[in-house]
Formats: sequence, structure tokens, C-alpha cells
Amino acid sequence: AAAHAVRDVFEQALEISPRALDCEEGLLEDHQLHLRRQELQVRLHAAYAAFETRFENPGRARERYRRALDHLEGEHSLELRKELYDSYIAFEKQHGDTAALADLVYVRLRFRYEQLIARQPRNWDAWFDFAKLEQQSLSALSSSASHARSLGDRTGYLAVQQLLPDGLQRVRSVFSRATALRPESDTQKRHWQRYVWLFIASAVFEE
Repeated sequence: AAAHAVRDVFEQALEISPRALDCEEGLLEDHQLHLRRQELQVRLHAAYAAFETRFENPGRARERYRRALDHLEGEHSLELRKELYDSYIAFEKQHGDTAALADLVYVRLRFRYEQLIARQPRNWDAWFDFAKLEQQSLSALSSSASHARSLGDRTGYLAVQQLLPDGLQRVRSVFSRATALRPESDTQKRHWQRYVWLFIASAVFEE
């Protein structure tokens, strides 16, 4: 009964949290307000995941961690990202199955690319590699769904299918963030070439 009561509190908090910062409208730019709201969602889902872990509900905890990761955006602080990634990695090491542990490779690499890009925002090679990573992750999800379907594993198939839209959005987000930047110098031809190729890669992906 106590666990159900706490879950109700978390669910209510998640429902009202987008409106919790309404008082800051007009004080912050729309994008800044959006990031604050997303950060609040990240922290609530992460706290919810920690609660479910303590009550030995790894399936529920994993879902909350993944929702927290979905709310992370490129402009959130590295401290917030590291805090969430470290918690999720520790959780999967303790509770994860083979598929979940395999996904940790992508989780770790995402954080490394975020660190690199934070230091060098116009490192086009890093953006290319980051986009390739997310495309590989999406491809792995598609393969997992196909495999589960071929085995008649409806539960596994539906579980993976639910992750596909998030995987697709991660690829699009990387391309969008990369192409939103522009080379700082008009004279550095190589930088512009790599930048243009990012646009082309993004267009090819969407076809």
C-alpha cells in the first residue's frame, strides 16, 4: 500500500511538473523555460527509477530511466547527464539482461560524444560519429524487433517497438543540433565541406 501511495505521488508530480515553472514565464526565454521543464522531468523520472529499484521492480525502474534519458537534451549540463548515465549504468550492471547490457555500450558512447562536443562544439568529425552511433543503435533496435517477431515473442517485439520512435528521434536530434551550428570561419574550406556533408547525410537518412 505504501509503495502504491508513493507511485501516486510521483505520477501526480510528473503530471503537474510542466506547469510548475509557469511562474517563470516572461522571466526566461521560451527555450530556456523548455530546458528547465525537461530537466525537472529528468530528475523526477530518475528519482522514480531509484524508488522502483529499492522496491525491487527492475522492469518499472528501467522504464523510468529510459524516460529520463528521453527528456535529456543536448543543452543540458554535463553534470546532469553524468549523474543520470552513471545511475542507469550501475542499475543495468546489477539488473540488466543481455540486451540491456549490450545497450550500455551505446549509453557510454553517447556520454563520451556529449563530453567531446561540449568541449569542441564544431568538431564535425565527432558529430558524424555521433550520428553514426545513433543510426547503429536504431538499426540494432530494428533487428531486435525483427528477431523477436520471427521467434513469435510478441511481448519482446512490442517492447522493442515502443523504443523505436525514441531511437529515431535521437538520430534526428543529433543531425539537427549539428546542422544548427555553422563553421566560424568562411575561409576554412574543409570545415564547410564537412558541414555540408552533415546536411547531405541528414537528408539521406530522412529519405
